[in-house]
Amino acid sequence: MAQRTWLVTSVNSGFGRELAGQILKQGDRLVGTVRDTRKVADLVERYPQTFQAEIPKEETMSITEMATRNHEKWFPGHTSTLKVSDPEFIELFDNFAFDEVIAHANLHDRTRLMTILAALIAVQAFSEFKVLVGAALNLGVTPVEVKEIV
Repeated sequence: MAQRTWLVTSVNSGFGRELAGQILKQGDRLVGTVRDTRKVADLVERYPQTFQAEIPKEETMSITEMATRNHEKWFPGHTSTLKVSDPEFIELFDNFAFDEVIAHANLHDRTRLMTILAALIAVQAFSEFKVLVGAALNLGVTPVEVKEIV
């Protein structure tokens, strides 16, 4: 099999670190973003030819105004714990989920949320369903409508 190149954010710890280790063990190349290169010094030493640690420039990563506005509309006053533990991921996720996806389709928020709730039930994503019910209720979906979706 040909050697692949991967890009993984936040390889300092947690899931990103575990994924980085698995990728490097199988012989693929990895470019990983880190906040502190000391935390990945062992990977740099063990895989000097296949691992490249990058510290992202702060000014290049930010959550868009649209993503911030939509996140606040869906989840008023909520700050994700990931914003502290994995800021790179939450920036990518929020920009995708609360800006790019929403801008792509011409759906009203209520319709979008009811569709998402139905899809979450269909794939048995019950934890995610519980979270999104709160957003749906914030955006005008009624409890009766939620019940009908189920």
